[in-house]
Amino acid sequence: MPPLQPLEFRDCVVDGPHFRSALQNHEKELKAHGKLVKGVYNNAERVFKAMDELRDALGSFAASLTAYCTANNASPPLSARSQEDSDKRGSAEVAETDDEVTIKTAFIEFAKIIHAVEDARSMMLTDPKDFLKETTTFCQKLEKYLSVKQKERTPEVILW
Repeated sequence: MPPLQPLEFRDCVVDGPHFRSALQNHEKELKAHGKLVKGVYNNAERVFKAMDELRDALGSFAASLTAYCTANNASPPLSARSQEDSDKRGSAEVAETDDEVTIKTAFIEFAKIIHAVEDARSMMLTDPKDFLKETTTFCQKLEKYLSVKQKERTPEVILW
């Protein structure tokens, strides 16, 4: 769209056709921008709702991973063992393979990471002041630690 012509006060006083057409153009642009702003607002609301649903879904996913991996050892193993092999051995317990143990521990660690990320995200959203306060204190401690370490490592040499 071409840029709008500025509305001049002297044209307003005269109230000519040029001023009225310029005013109508400004009103049309204002309505168009109002619609765009409403669209942005509605999309932002949808994004925030989707973020809440994602947070809930990730939490339940992590909980189900943890529940699956910490279930009793009587659950069927992950590898595909035939029923005939277990019938031949009787009621002996089947030990998990190293791969199954590795997969279960990986699932548990993944669930812990998801919980940690979601806890941090919820803390940032619910208590932004507390989050900023904790972040600044952490950064100050880190800067202090780094300055102490730097002083210890670099020998003081005076070049004159």
